Amino acid sequence: MRNKGYTLIEVIFSIALIGLIAVTFLPMITFGVKNTFEATDFTDVLFDYQEKVEGQIDSLRDDPDGLTPFDSTIFGNTVTGHEIYMHDDSSSEIYMFLPKRTASEPIPVIQSPPIIDIRRNGTKITISPEVVDLSDDTISLFVNEIDITSATDEFYLMSVYRWYMSSEMDISQTPSNNPNEYFIIKEWNEAKKQLSYEDSSNLKFIPNIKDLYNTMVFSGVKTSLSLSDEDFINTIGNRYIRYGVTPFSLRGRIGKEEMSNAVYVQAPRIVLLNAIFEGGNKIVLTFSEDISVVVDSSNIILNESIGPPVSAYRDESNHTRLIMEFDSLDSSSSIAGNKLLRGAVQSEAYGKISVWHNNILEGEFTIN
Repeated sequence: MRNKGYTLIEVIFSIALIGLIAVTFLPMITFGVKNTFEATDFTDVLFDYQEKVEGQIDSLRDDPDGLTPFDSTIFGNTVTGHEIYMHDDSSSEIYMFLPKRTASEPIPVIQSPPIIDIRRNGTKITISPEVVDLSDDTISLFVNEIDITSATDEFYLMSVYRWYMSSEMDISQTPSNNPNEYFIIKEWNEAKKQLSYEDSSNLKFIPNIKDLYNTMVFSGVKTSLSLSDEDFINTIGNRYIRYGVTPFSLRGRIGKEEMSNAVYVQAPRIVLLNAIFEGGNKIVLTFSEDISVVVDSSNIILNESIGPPVSAYRDESNHTRLIMEFDSLDSSSSIAGNKLLRGAVQSEAYGKISVWHNNILEGEFTIN
């Protein structure tokens, strides 16, 4: 019986193999350890620089003339400030520009609010009330450049320009003066990355578009974003449009945003004319235009005393009528508290656009 163990050849081979593996991985281990120490050293240097820079900033706040200021051009404007430079370590150096602090730090003031001019084929026209048709390709909105008061002009750096639109509403409603109650549909901010319509069409944030930033051409928006008629109406139609300008100082302080007059953008809408009991077990809704064959009864909210219909369909002999049938129906008196939501019925021409009654979006109606 042979004794268990390793031969001398096997032992020598194993030692050689271990040595080969060690030689292969040793540089990697050494490099990793070296990087760790270097990263630690770099972090120490970075914190040291940060502490020294913050110290200089604090000293300049207390004594703004402590260093000789110089002028730098930012966004085309001359800004006076101080250069902070450090090179205490051979591995790195730091440059920093700190705008010079002034005693009062005035904020630019807009001389007068912006005014939206309505133009047809590039020529200014006067319309009262200020209502434009979304489908009119000859119409555009334009705002002249905004002036800053002479007393604050020397502290002015730049402005942010925004086109706003309200929620969908009727022209009889009064638009808000608060920009927070609007959606931003177009913006130009020189301090942000410039985008095109194509760049921004699939993004979830506000596009930053310089081209024609003070002009709103509805047909151009539709073409640039490849909007269908339905999406175009739902996005911009039956809303108020306003223009806002916000000035910024040389030190980046924000001035008061001034809002323009409001222009109403009128678009097709599905208007419910009336709702009546008919034939004992039917309710018929009549609209101002033809509705499509699509009917979503889940978006028809009827009074609890009526309950849901057994069926709801378009009258094929008259496409302006929607017929709802019931197993039984109490039609002894007028019944209020009913409502149509977007998608309950669709426009035969434009698809799923909002339903209106008595100039109220998704307004309640009475069945007579």
